[in-house]
Amino acid sequence: MKRTYSKKRYDGTPSKKKFYGFNFYIQCNEKLSKRDKTTLLTNSKNYLGLIYNSSSLSTEEKQRRGLVSELDGSLTDIELLEIWNPIYEEFGYMIPEFKDKWESKQIPKSKIQTRKSKFETSDNELNEMRCRVLQLEILLRKSKLVEGMG
Repeated sequence: MKRTYSKKRYDGTPSKKKFYGFNFYIQCNEKLSKRDKTTLLTNSKNYLGLIYNSSSLSTEEKQRRGLVSELDGSLTDIELLEIWNPIYEEFGYMIPEFKDKWESKQIPKSKIQTRKSKFETSDNELNEMRCRVLQLEILLRKSKLVEGMG
């Protein structure tokens, strides 16, 4: 007698629903593993905050592009994927941990210029410095919170 299950079970088919950058895949039950979801929500809060706060876009433009300052943990994993992936595709270069991975996917090696203009170099350096300053500010806020608790 064949057993029936209330939830869809793994059938061996690889998932095509991937969180870019993190390389987390949604399982066949349309959910992330608990560990992956926790990691996604924790790390994306820092990454999205960094992108949101360092972006020079207006509030209206951020909303139009779907840019948020953090992911809502009450959403389904599919909804989180639909929010995260477009943001990663557009702003992934601003996340230091994903910068190289993003560039290798977005910029074909044949089109990478060996010499950048002075303007491009200074613009990139400015963006990197903004990201570093925001990361330091976040760390400083966290350390102040920890000191205030003790």
